[in-house]
Amino acid sequence: MIYEYWFASVRALADKKKVKIREIFETGEHTYYAEEGELRKQKFLTEKDIDVIKRAQKERNLKENYEKLQSSDIRFIPFFDRNYPAGLREIPDYPYALYVKGRVPDKSRMSAAIVGARRCSRYGEAMALEY
Repeated sequence: MIYEYWFASVRALADKKKVKIREIFETGEHTYYAEEGELRKQKFLTEKDIDVIKRAQKERNLKENYEKLQSSDIRFIPFFDRNYPAGLREIPDYPYALYVKGRVPDKSRMSAAIVGARRCSRYGEAMALEY
């Protein structure tokens, strides 16, 4: 799961492209070790995308970073994990992975999620509190 966490952390790459890349390379580990020539064969990837992946492949603190996440009591749930909410996968631009502190809401109950709450605007905060 360390390599899946690594790939999810590549912020400069769109989640839709990450999903497509994972379908092709099958695992985060295969993506981490993918050679430039293999990446270039993927016609949907731009030069910038390939550069972003190549730079990210130089990350050497994978285990440390993943362990830091786990020690913070944050669960990492990639889109293909059975614990990823099925309803979320139905939206057009679903997130590649979720970072969950606590538990994932019960499927049978109505629920809401607050995304990007760390950088919430005053307006966004007021609307979240109102509803």
